[in-house]
Amino acid sequence: MKVKERRRRVHVLWVALIAAFLVIWQVLQEPAGATHAARTANRSSPRSAQSSGGFAVMALPVGFLVLGLGWVFVFQRRLRRFNAESALALKLFSGAEYAASADRFAEIVQRYRGPRILRATASFNLATARLRNAEFDRAVELLSSIDPWLPRYAPALAPTVAAELAGLYALRGDAAAAEQWVAEATARAQRVAPPRPIAGRVAFVQAVNALRRGEQPAAAAQVLDAAWEDLDRTLVGVELRPFRALRAFAAARGGGPSPRASSATAVAALAEARPGELAWLGAEWPEMRAFLEGAAAAPPPRG
Repeated sequence: MKVKERRRRVHVLWVALIAAFLVIWQVLQEPAGATHAARTANRSSPRSAQSSGGFAVMALPVGFLVLGLGWVFVFQRRLRRFNAESALALKLFSGAEYAASADRFAEIVQRYRGPRILRATASFNLATARLRNAEFDRAVELLSSIDPWLPRYAPALAPTVAAELAGLYALRGDAAAAEQWVAEATARAQRVAPPRPIAGRVAFVQAVNALRRGEQPAAAAQVLDAAWEDLDRTLVGVELRPFRALRAFAAARGGGPSPRASSATAVAALAEARPGELAWLGAEWPEMRAFLEGAAAAPPPRG
């Protein structure tokens, strides 16, 4: 995940710098209500003192502006380097090389301890790679460590982190904790943005909970069917495959018209997955693990 809205943030910073310049300039000007004695003293002061005072009045806001522009330049340069390094780790992630991706993101987290928005983004990416590498404990620990300061430093990321925690707990079979985090993610999304960006993660959690708690494949299939149009339109293949696996699993468990036909569909749906790409789904879910292993061992579809 790259840092979003960076152009808007830079523009806001520019406005803030200009506003600060104007405020300082105004404060340093002679007050409109200055006394006659003060004005007389100013007129009688030596020219060198006037020049020195004028230089000080100009130097402070100009220096502040130079420092501010320097900070913007350094931040933009650091941001470009951060995105370039993250792109390499994300390429490994897309190729299902989750362990290598996690190692790269761990290095990025160590290098970018500030600003907090960069650290939050790198930490979230690392947690996602840990999740896909079936390191659930480490993923939960990492997300829980950054979650408290997200509302202040990275509010746009706060709903996504809550939804990711919900997904982790759902995969572990803790439906109650998953539902609590879904409620938290939805509440956060309504405060900072429309809830649609986390809708896919919420559907994932609801489907997993339905399948793991009480074996409700029809309910899981219904949740996924309702969200499928948006999922298919907004996600690329590697992002969509976990949802296809869930949908196929629900159908094979009785959430479709024909379990046998659904199993064949599952094999076809998962044929494009790289070896081990979806293993994290069944890491702490024995039934899903058996289903994925069976689909992987089945002969590829003809035609």
